[in-house]
Amino acid sequence: MHFVCIFRAFTTQSTQTLTQYALHIQQNQQNQTLRNISIYSYIYHFTYFLFN
Repeated sequence: MHFVCIFRAFTTQSTQTLTQYALHIQQNQQNQTLRNISIYSYIYHFTYFLFN
């Protein structure tokens, strides 16, 4: 019974850690996407002003 409690606490903790890790990865990907969009936007405006 004691082992089951320890095991349950461990699995709960690791699940929370994995969830936080997945959220962290997702946020990093979103930040990367926003960064790419801003870079493309900057290049687009730069070339637009250059050729007009």
